[in-house]
Amino acid sequence: MLKEGEEKGDYYLQLPPGNVGPPIVFNQTIKDPRMRAVYGDVRFRKAMSLAINRAELNDVLW
Repeated sequence: MLKEGEEKGDYYLQLPPGNVGPPIVFNQTIKDPRMRAVYGDVRFRKAMSLAINRAELNDVLW
């Protein structure tokens, strides 16, 4: 699902080797200054970490 969305979205997916799930990382050097400010804000990253349903991701990805 995420891999399929790469072409439509503004992201790319890199999978690590082995049986470890991929981390979700926001590009803090993105060209758009508004998005760079959002992604660079630790409060945003903490909120996203809390909002991610890890159990559902595991079910979907693995």
